[in-house]
This record gives sequence, structure tokens and C-alpha cells, in this order.
Amino acid sequence: YDSGGPLVCGNTAVGVTSFAYEKLCNSPDYPNVYTKISPYLEWIDNIIRNVK
Repeated sequence: YDSGGPLVCGNTAVGVTSFAYEKLCNSPDYPNVYTKISPYLEWIDNIIRNVK
């Protein structure tokens, strides 16, 4: 299950959901997997700037 939901630390988005168990998303036995977004911030900013 890939919701693409954010991982937020404080008020800062630091990741997006890459994989999670749909019905067990808060279980310590089935941890969610996130992709760190900091390597993609320039690309994300460019995409957002070009949205009309």
C-alpha cells in the first residue's frame, strides 16, 4: 500500500510513504517505509514553481 502520505518532523516534511501495511500502519511489527525527500527538494521546488 503506497499512500504517498507525508512524514513530518516538527513542521517540516522529511519523507513520503513508500510502503505501508494498509491495516497495520501503526504496528511496530510492520513498520512503514519512507523515502527521504531532501535529495529531491530542488526538483520539487521546480515542479511547484511551474504549476500554473
